Amino acid sequence: MESWPLTASQIVILACAPLLMVVVSLFERRWGPRIAGMVAAAPITALFGLLLVHSELGAHASSEMGLEMSGYVPAQIGVAVLVIALVGRIGYVPGLLVGTLAFGCLALLAAHLPVGVAISASVVFLFLGQRLVGMPAEDDPADGAEPPAVTAGPLMIALRAGVSLATALGLLLTAQAFGAAAGGAIGAFPVFTFTLCSFIVATSGQRGVQRVLAGMVQGLPPYFAFVLTYGLTIAHLGAPGASIAGGLVCACCYLAIAWRGGRRNTGGRTQVRSRQTPIPG
Repeated sequence: MESWPLTASQIVILACAPLLMVVVSLFERRWGPRIAGMVAAAPITALFGLLLVHSELGAHASSEMGLEMSGYVPAQIGVAVLVIALVGRIGYVPGLLVGTLAFGCLALLAAHLPVGVAISASVVFLFLGQRLVGMPAEDDPADGAEPPAVTAGPLMIALRAGVSLATALGLLLTAQAFGAAAGGAIGAFPVFTFTLCSFIVATSGQRGVQRVLAGMVQGLPPYFAFVLTYGLTIAHLGAPGASIAGGLVCACCYLAIAWRGGRRNTGGRTQVRSRQTPIPG
């Protein structure tokens, strides 16, 4: 009798993919595409991928994969910035192809750099990325932005979830075929973000895509903090402890982003009111 081709942990990973897309779609309905992009950048699938590698190949391989993923952040930012810049000039699909090519080149470069150098480059690119794609923290008509369009009905959300499931299965099979080392680069490609963009471009156009990708870039610091913390601590804390430590650092990063966004919104609304208030006399 043949054994089941998928283990329990692999089934959990595959189930996580459509659930993540459902959550992201609900965030997009409520708060707009930029916040959806930030949620899509959350290291949920990275966590399950790292746990899968740990269960099959051990703590050393899992730590190596986490550190490798933290070194691929420049490639993630590069593809997002390129697509943001090109989508209005050459269209979404050509821009995505150019961005994917750039991701491959940057990921190949990062794979040949010492881990410490790649991680240091990630820190620099994270800072530059926030400066390049800084956008309003919420799509508020008061600051001149258009209100977010509701683009995800129940059938669209179900379709997105199905596409995400098929994509996750393809990534899993590719990682199995080429090993854990390739899994870090494959897992670092923002496939779920671009799945969301592929649906949003049909309803919200290039502006929606740009907001999703800007949100992804702004959500990469928590992702980076998680995979780096996990990679550095798993040998000492084990998989549960490293996951908890990485999750706490990641949560602190999201809280810092929310606090900063709240201050920016308060300042922006104050400036709008001051411009709209007539001067007596």
